[in-house]
Amino acid sequence: MEINFTKRKIESLPTPKTGRDLYHDTKTRGLVLTVQPSGERSFAWYRKYRRYPTWRTLGRFPDLTVELARGKASKANAQLAEGKDPFEDEGLTFGTIYERYITEHLGINSKRPERAMAAARAHLRHLARWSALPINQLRREDIEKLHSDLKARVGVFGANRALQSIKAAINWAIDPKKLFAGPNPAAGVGIFEEPTRKRYLDPKELPRLFTALNSPETSDDLRDFVSLALFTGARRGDISRMRWDEIHLSATGQQFWTVSAETKSGEEYNIPLVPPAVRILAERKRRDGKSEWVFPSPNAESGHLEDPKRAWNRLRKKARIPDVRFHDLRRTLGSWQAGLGTSMPIIAKSLGHAAGSEATEIYSQLNLDPVRVSVGGAVRAMLTAGKKGR
Repeated sequence: MEINFTKRKIESLPTPKTGRDLYHDTKTRGLVLTVQPSGERSFAWYRKYRRYPTWRTLGRFPDLTVELARGKASKANAQLAEGKDPFEDEGLTFGTIYERYITEHLGINSKRPERAMAAARAHLRHLARWSALPINQLRREDIEKLHSDLKARVGVFGANRALQSIKAAINWAIDPKKLFAGPNPAAGVGIFEEPTRKRYLDPKELPRLFTALNSPETSDDLRDFVSLALFTGARRGDISRMRWDEIHLSATGQQFWTVSAETKSGEEYNIPLVPPAVRILAERKRRDGKSEWVFPSPNAESGHLEDPKRAWNRLRKKARIPDVRFHDLRRTLGSWQAGLGTSMPIIAKSLGHAAGSEATEIYSQLNLDPVRVSVGGAVRAMLTAGKKGR
């Protein structure tokens, strides 16, 4: 959409619920504005250079004013008219390539740009040593050493994710951008073998968790957040982004949550809401249902609660389950379902696993009724185990 960029007009633009909105300035060619679901607004320059679409982030609004953004875009246009790379003064360092990969590729092509960009930027603290290093001076042995060091510092999973980001960023610069002739120095550096994680909460641990959850020191938000994770099997990110327009609590119809397409699988799916989950949501709706978010947060840029890492760590310590990760709560529901004899297709559907597994053909034949029965049985079993141990 084309609009005349003014401070007032940009401030009045609606915030998209999913994806991002893109606006083109009517006065300066190549100047665009992106509006993210978080409400963040950023200027960028977007034109073809050497036959390839080229994207450069200029800065965030309102830190960067409309006038300054137009000035940067006009300067880039003038250099382009002279046949020059408008951003050649950036220098082709690893830091330049990595940042451009984040903004020009992940920020545009990812199903969930904010999440993808944040994950890639999280690795920057490990890659800072290469920020000013010319890309043609980066060697395979440098990457192998970093990969090995990270294994000792942050573990196998963190080391592998950082390596994959390095490979992807340099491959992006080689093809199709052709910023770098190659070869990719990370090519051939293999990932470490990743052990399959099987952790879930057993009958001896659930009582400690429920006792800690019901402690006066535990906030309502954390208690509800963790309880919903156990009772729905949903991922942390999906719970944090839960909106009231996704929740169906009709007293006469089925009660369920439609998890938006901004999921890990990129597909929308329904989760049946069992009575304990319904009670939590109904109370939150009564107490604070004016926000669009089930877990609103005035301090978060997104408007909703993000990762309650510190509070969750305190809760784990209090419950004496320090090695349990948040994702293990999701695995706990599936494990208790399996313990009651539930079939794998129903467990898979209750957890919203992406199509493509062996159970894919059966998914389409299942409605929520058997899923609801299975989840309800597992939740009752967990609550019963929790009471017995107190």
